[in-house]
Amino acid sequence: MKKTLFFILFTLILSGCTSIKVQPIAQDTSISRICIQENTRVYDAFLPTIETMLEDKGYATKLYSDKEVQPEQCDVFMKYTARRSWDIVPYLSLAEINLYDKDGFKIAGAKYRHRGGFAFNKWASIETKMTPVLTQLLPNRTRL
Repeated sequence: MKKTLFFILFTLILSGCTSIKVQPIAQDTSISRICIQENTRVYDAFLPTIETMLEDKGYATKLYSDKEVQPEQCDVFMKYTARRSWDIVPYLSLAEINLYDKDGFKIAGAKYRHRGGFAFNKWASIETKMTPVLTQLLPNRTRL
């Protein structure tokens, strides 16, 4: 009994815990371009990766700073945050992406969270971690 309990506990510790929660965008939402509000508090590698992933899914993107007026040529606006944690090397431990319409109403959102543990996937790339998030959040589109 003690061996079984130890094995179960050990397995849970090793597996870590990754959580992905997504409120996907409605399938009929018309999107010609996604404007991404740059978050200067997030480490540099996150935004270019997300922008490339969106473009690979067929979406045109435009970056703008939080000091700029929201661009008019976009149907959807993205705000994001991401955090790294440290375990020998830094790794993506939290990412949140929210999509808004022109009027500022939230129309979709997603949250990725890695709670640590001894799971080796914690050191996976941003792209590897965010692919299932963006896949659920936004459908693939044909390029405009």
